[in-house]
Amino acid sequence: MQTATTYSGTVYRCIPNSSITPLSTEYSVTYGGRWNAAGSYPMMYTFLSTQVARQWVSARLSPYSLDEVQSDILPDLLVLNVDLDNVADLAGTEGLQEVGLPSTYPQGYMGSSAWTVTQSVGAVIYQAGHTSILTRSTSATEWSGQVEAWAEVAVFADQAPKPDVTDRISSGDWL
Repeated sequence: MQTATTYSGTVYRCIPNSSITPLSTEYSVTYGGRWNAAGSYPMMYTFLSTQVARQWVSARLSPYSLDEVQSDILPDLLVLNVDLDNVADLAGTEGLQEVGLPSTYPQGYMGSSAWTVTQSVGAVIYQAGHTSILTRSTSATEWSGQVEAWAEVAVFADQAPKPDVTDRISSGDWL
């Protein structure tokens, strides 16, 4: 993949509030996700802002609101510091076109039914040796302006430096 960038700074990760292994990627290996098929490589899904993380939680809880859900179901927020190079840049049109996704992505690719397409893209990016994917969040409603307001970083955990944990915030303090 020719369209690559770097990312150094803070990312946010939603984790089960009972987690004793907050950096574990076992769930993504077992069940897969947007960019990795079940049984493949380990992915750590993160957000560039607490705003995007909140949008993701709200989308997963829909049709319920945060006030209608038991607090023990709500995730804690892990604050991580990362230093990533060779990041596949799928935040812009050029990178999307390079991997065969439309410039309107993620519109039309919102549900897990679209994962067969994105998982194939993720596999190609992984095999090319990238550390991660900078991508538009499916939880955002627009993808313009500051990238922190609408992007995620999916980290190939076995190809990227281990992130530094700087904080863990309980759901009651961040949602």
